[in-house]
Amino acid sequence: MKLHYIRVILCILLAVGWCSCEEQKTWERVTEEFVLLYEKGQFEEAEAIARERLDIAKVDRSEEKEKNIRIASAMFDLGNALLAQNKCEDALKMYQTELDFAKKVFGEQSADVASTLGMIGFCYYKMEDFTPALSFVHQSLDMYKKLMPEHISLIKVPVYVR
Repeated sequence: MKLHYIRVILCILLAVGWCSCEEQKTWERVTEEFVLLYEKGQFEEAEAIARERLDIAKVDRSEEKEKNIRIASAMFDLGNALLAQNKCEDALKMYQTELDFAKKVFGEQSADVASTLGMIGFCYYKMEDFTPALSFVHQSLDMYKKLMPEHISLIKVPVYVR
């Protein structure tokens, strides 16, 4: 029953032009392609698809919030693909830009913001810049503690001492 209502709402949204069916199919196709390539460890190809996703998201005709959600998602995935290739400085720039979108879309205190803060910390860690790495990881964990106090014991963070 709920699925039927979701389909009806989607048809109405498509009819008023918030996003075309073709745009939605393209977004879903490139998202699936990115995930498959990333999971296979084909990070260069995943990077190219993530850039395509970002281009698609930027011209999305959806309402502003939905468009920004897609942009943030594409930026985060592009950051992941760059980081997987040890392009740490490029990944860091992407995550920092994505952080602004995540805050605008999801609010200052959200799991998406906390996740991005953690990835920024991981970039600094991989670049062996440990002071900001610790700062961002702590910000991330503090936010997760506030958002999901009952689940915080499930989060395990490796601590490396030099």
